[in-house]
Amino acid sequence: MTIEESMRPIRENSLSIEEQVEGLHVVMAPSSGKVLIANDTGRFALNLCDGSRSVGELVEAMSARWSGMSRERIEADLREFLATAIEKGALTWA
Repeated sequence: MTIEESMRPIRENSLSIEEQVEGLHVVMAPSSGKVLIANDTGRFALNLCDGSRSVGELVEAMSARWSGMSRERIEADLREFLATAIEKGALTWA
């Protein structure tokens, strides 16, 4: 699936996020029975995925927070994370 800049990801309602060790979070999606391991950056992205922001807006927010990284790198990493989170059932599209 191609992730378009205008698409709006939204967290699964029953999503559970627990910090296991510093900087790593276990994301459980009960609806799919799958688990996703996210770092602090992934957790930040998940927190922004409320259906009100587009992928492009997520990239902008993350670029502002991590200004030392290129926008292209952030966008590529975010798209990969979103694809994995969708496959695991942690996110869907609004």
